[in-house]
Formats: sequence, structure tokens, C-alpha cells
Amino acid sequence: MQQRLGAETKTLISFIAGVIGYQSDDYQGALAHLEPILLEKNISTYVDPITLYFDIGYSSGKLGLWEKAIENYDHLLELAPNEVAAYNNRGIAYYSLKDYNHAVQDFDQAIQLDPSFAVAYNNRGNAYYYLKDYDSATSDLDHSIQLDPNYATAYYNRGLIYYSKEDYAHAIRDYDQAIQLNPNEVAAYNNRGNGYVDLQNYSRAIQDFDQAIQIDPNSALIYNNRGRAYSYLNDSISAIQDFDQAIQIDPNYALAYYNRGLAYGHLQDYSRAIQDFDQAIQLDPNNAFAYNNRGFAYAHLKNYVRAIQDYNQSIQLDPSNAVAYNNRGNAYEALGRNAEAEADFAKYKELMGQAAP
Repeated sequence: MQQRLGAETKTLISFIAGVIGYQSDDYQGALAHLEPILLEKNISTYVDPITLYFDIGYSSGKLGLWEKAIENYDHLLELAPNEVAAYNNRGIAYYSLKDYNHAVQDFDQAIQLDPSFAVAYNNRGNAYYYLKDYDSATSDLDHSIQLDPNYATAYYNRGLIYYSKEDYAHAIRDYDQAIQLNPNEVAAYNNRGNGYVDLQNYSRAIQDFDQAIQIDPNSALIYNNRGRAYSYLNDSISAIQDFDQAIQIDPNYALAYYNRGLAYGHLQDYSRAIQDFDQAIQLDPNNAFAYNNRGFAYAHLKNYVRAIQDYNQSIQLDPSNAVAYNNRGNAYEALGRNAEAEADFAKYKELMGQAAP
């Protein structure tokens, strides 16, 4: 009896230590204390199994161990089928594994049990977004905001949906609200900047990217986006400086090499442009635009044979790329291959919806 009580006391101490670890965000420590308890028998006589499964599930999720999180929420819901937070958290785990349909089912259950759960509406809206069901996503985020008008994340997520629908003005208004509620939300500044870029308000976009970089100076993505805005303003020098910074932060950032190549091309530095397009293609061999623009740079250096090779590859990757046909036609024409040039010009006009002469 004394030995059994001693073992139970040890288990209870470990359980308490695990709960404390969970509550203090020490998720590794929580799992180290709590998981061994699952191997013991008759734990329900001295340990709350619902708390045990919940804390293991939550800690696993925080560590990105999504399958383990789901397994523990499964066990919890067998014991407590009305545990709203467990459905919501299991939905987050499915969402993180990109199993959006199962995520929606769990968020459905959470909402059915608690129709005032603004977070669950937000989460289900996100899942619908990735299922490209934008109407359902918008409806859920509207409802989330109605339940909690100060929920910055819901405004941000609804902004993503409006942006995906190319409704940039509404997207910007939602990002405005998200930033007002959470002035340090770097993604909202970045995405609002992208919205301004799409509305061709490049100076305003740069202000947002400036603010985002001030909050997160180590984001290659934001430097790349600001570089694009400078490029649209024909400030290629500032653009290249931002692309340099993006590449320094992430040397495998194919898009930054591609964009820097475009900027060098704008400066008529075609040799350096080709070097960047080389790197972009090495990192992303399926970028039809990189082949087309490298071909364009070779053409400016009068290396028409090499240019045609790149245009061929661009067209193979994207047969609807009208510009590549036009560029290849120009290269053929420069080489005196007029029949091939005329065929490419005709294809260009066909793709652009124009009748060939």
C-alpha cells in the first residue's frame, strides 16, 4: 500500500509540474513531465485525464507536433465530447497540416457548442479561405468581428480574403483596422503595402514597408516587396539595395534574384541581369518569366541564339506567354529567319486577341 501511495504521489507531483510547465509556456518541460503519465494504469483515480490530454495536446501543438496534438485531443473528446476548446484546437492542428476539410468540421462543432466563440469563426474562416470558398470565409470573419469588434486578427484575415478577390480598397480598410487595434502587426503593414502597390500608389506602399521593416528588420520578404515598389517608381538603385538586403537575409530567395535581375536590366546592365536570372532559375527552374527575361537580356547583348534557347524554355513552361513569342520573333528576325519570326508574331497576336495581318 505504502509503495502504491508513493508511486501515486510521484505521478501527482509530475502531473503538477507538467501543468505548471504548460501554464508558463515551457512546452518541452510540460511534455517531459506529462507524457510518461500516459503509460501508467488507473491514472484517473489521482490525475484528471481531461486536463492531462488537453495540456499534452496544447503543448504538442505549440511545438508543431500536430499529429500528437490530434491524437491527444481525440482521447480527450472521447471522455468529454462537449469540450469546446478541444474541438477548436484540434481544428487548428488539422489546419496546420493543411487538412482544411477536417479543420472545418472541428470548427463547426466548436461553434455549435458555443455560438459566441469568435475565435472559432475566425479559424473556420481561415480554413474556408484555403479551400477557396471566399464567400463562406468572408461570412465567418464578418461574424467573428460582429462578436468581437476589437479582434485584430479577424480584420487582418478578412483583408487577406478581399485581397485575394482583388478588392484592394476593402482589403486596405481591414488592414487599417487591424493596425489600429495592433500597431505592431508587421504582416498587416506588409500586406497593406502590397494593396497599395496593386492600386499603383507606390509611395504609400513604401511607407508601409518602411514601418514593417522597422518592426521586423530581418524579413527578406518585406525588403523584396519594398524593392518592387521602388522598381515601379523607376528607382532601380534603391530597388537593388533592397533586393541585396533580401538576398543577404535569405540567399535562396529566388524571387529576389529575379527582381534584382529586372532592376539591372532596367539599368541596361544586362550581364549582371543575366547572372541574377541564372541564380533565380537555378533556385526555381519552373519560372517561365525568368527564362524570358534572361533571353531578353541576351538579345540586348546580341546573343540571339542564346536568347532563342531561353525563349523556347519559357514557352515550353508557359505556352500562353505571348511576350515570349514576340521576343523570340524579334530574335529570329535579327538572325534573318523571317518565316519563323512571322509565325511567332502571328502567335503573339493570337494570344493577345489580335488578328494576324
